[in-house]
Amino acid sequence: MNRMLENDLTIKIISVLVAVVLWFQVTTETNPLTPRAFQNVPIEVLNPEDRMIITGMIPGSIRVTAQSRKMLISKVNEEDIKATVDLKGMDRPGQSVVPITVSLPKGLELVEIVPGQVTVSLDIEETKMVKPEIRITGSPSEDFVVGGLEVKPAEIELKGPRASLQAVQRVTGTVDVSGARGDFSSGVELKAVDGDGRAVKSVETSPKSVQVVVAMKALPPAKFVQVRPSVVGSVRSGFKMGEVACEPRTVKVRGPATQSTVPAFVRTANVDVTGQSFDVEKQVEVIAPPGFTVEPKTVKVSVSVLEDKMERTFSSIPIQIRGISPSQFKFEANPKSVSVTIEGRRDQFDDFDPQMIEAFIQAGGLQEGEHELKVQVTLGRDDMTVVKVSPENTTLSLKPRWR
Repeated sequence: MNRMLENDLTIKIISVLVAVVLWFQVTTETNPLTPRAFQNVPIEVLNPEDRMIITGMIPGSIRVTAQSRKMLISKVNEEDIKATVDLKGMDRPGQSVVPITVSLPKGLELVEIVPGQVTVSLDIEETKMVKPEIRITGSPSEDFVVGGLEVKPAEIELKGPRASLQAVQRVTGTVDVSGARGDFSSGVELKAVDGDGRAVKSVETSPKSVQVVVAMKALPPAKFVQVRPSVVGSVRSGFKMGEVACEPRTVKVRGPATQSTVPAFVRTANVDVTGQSFDVEKQVEVIAPPGFTVEPKTVKVSVSVLEDKMERTFSSIPIQIRGISPSQFKFEANPKSVSVTIEGRRDQFDDFDPQMIEAFIQAGGLQEGEHELKVQVTLGRDDMTVVKVSPENTTLSLKPRWR
């Protein structure tokens, strides 16, 4: 009887062991041990020391590889992985290499951390008080100017890493006064900038904006008056000044409120045309009368330079007869000379020789008899023009030489 019981217990134990082995085999096949990489796991900073601020951390995230049964690890997200660095005791500015600690959900086994450490840059957090600089943009209404600015609060606090605070040269903001006709108030955002005007992003301003009260000042009455250009000097010989104009033709003149008499016109600074033979164009200052202001302060003066042309008449210019043989014909022109009127620049007549004028008629191919022919004139130069020949025609008489 005892032997039967012993045999029965042995069989039961063997059966249990076989069942466990079979269960393990089935579980391994259907839910195997699976590795998985979790990308871009963020790094959490623990225990930073008072007044220390992180100015940089490289890298900012890591890759964690873990393994577990397939059914378990498939349900895990990056948010379930905790990566931390402990900054306890790090109370000096500079760079430090700090190991990374990773905490995994229950059932996961850590395989790899890449990288296993980070480089942390630390600096001391400081504050300082500064006065913001407010820059004005835009133009108020034409009868007003900015009388003053009031900034509330007058001082603001800067907070940030020591090195960044040292880089800050000023705190700036901008207020637009376009079209303003009276006092007004505006909220202005502030920006901490370095010597090149670039924002120092790691520095905070407190408050982030200020209230700027802009006081506008009314200007004295104004009047539009004519501008008279002042032109001096003489243009090149043979030329003369033409039209003188300016743009704009009028400017706004403004004087003290107590000044009742506004000048009828204003003059410009001198425009010198000495020796010029081409048009002159120049931007010049408008001369404001004592006690007055002008707007705009400059105008464009244009001086037209023209050729100084004139006409001269030369008389008794003999008419040459061309194209006929004296051995064949006896010939005579009536009249025998003409007057020639020439146009040219005044200076060109200074060296002009009247003997260069040639008046002639072409008689080639003509037969016996009288012929009325047009008198032609050449000057021997291209820079002067014949404007009139008097008379324009002459009568040529041809008779055979043998009669």
